[in-house]
Amino acid sequence: MRFGLFLLALIATPALADAPRVMTDIPPVQAIVSAVMDGVGEPEVLLGQNQSPHDYSMRPSQARALAQADLVIWIGPQLTGWLEGPIDSLAAGTHMSLLDVPQATMLAFRDDDVADGHDHGDAHSHAGDIDPHVWLDPVNGALFAQAIAQRLGQMDPANAQTYLSNANELGGDIDALSADVSARFATLKPGAFIVLHDAFHYFEHRFGVETSGAVFDGHATTPGPQQIARLRDMVRDEQITCALAEPQQNTDLLNTIAGDTGLRVFIADPMGDGTDYVALLENMATSMVDCLSPME
Repeated sequence: MRFGLFLLALIATPALADAPRVMTDIPPVQAIVSAVMDGVGEPEVLLGQNQSPHDYSMRPSQARALAQADLVIWIGPQLTGWLEGPIDSLAAGTHMSLLDVPQATMLAFRDDDVADGHDHGDAHSHAGDIDPHVWLDPVNGALFAQAIAQRLGQMDPANAQTYLSNANELGGDIDALSADVSARFATLKPGAFIVLHDAFHYFEHRFGVETSGAVFDGHATTPGPQQIARLRDMVRDEQITCALAEPQQNTDLLNTIAGDTGLRVFIADPMGDGTDYVALLENMATSMVDCLSPME
């Protein structure tokens, strides 16, 4: 009798093995896909937590897993260029770039102009100029979830409604968080801030704040002596109060730029751990609000 009940339980419970095998490039994409696939399956990820997406080499085991995936969802070559060759070798229709999702907001790299406080972000920039940190705009995150649900539903019609419902639920959670974050920023009279790596452009743009300068530009290019000197002067002359750095980055250059100005450094993680996209945005907001809040 126990064996019969066990068999019935197996029949009644959907098997994860029946879900499409999905591979993602970075933890934020994994988090969005995880929410869409909730109750059906779990996506895998190539890049680990606190690893930089700009410079990475896949292990042989990861290359094999990539080749076995039913669908690879990635940002695109502008962010994870090391994945472009392996992606091109896969069969057509088995990969999806989030930079190709229609209606998503795309901003141009600020490059060195950010050091002068000039934002040249443009939703109509050319593909080669696009800043690929697109997941940090929560509106983009909701659009990505809908596009992922549609693609998975085409591959797995039996679970199409689940994917869509999950994407809608995530979208509602994103809307609620965005309203809360907007209210938190509205109460601030923010001081000027700089960033170690210009990765937060989309988050800043969505919530109406803007960095005064970046040590590393959006390409994560190492700065030259003139850039460092210009930032050092800016911190002193404009009374910059704080800086944002990512957890995987060395903050020695920030310390050099800060000198004896008392610049405070806060850690903001744009990648997360791949489990909760809304929590990633919430943590980003908290780090930025803490940075921008006046010293007591």
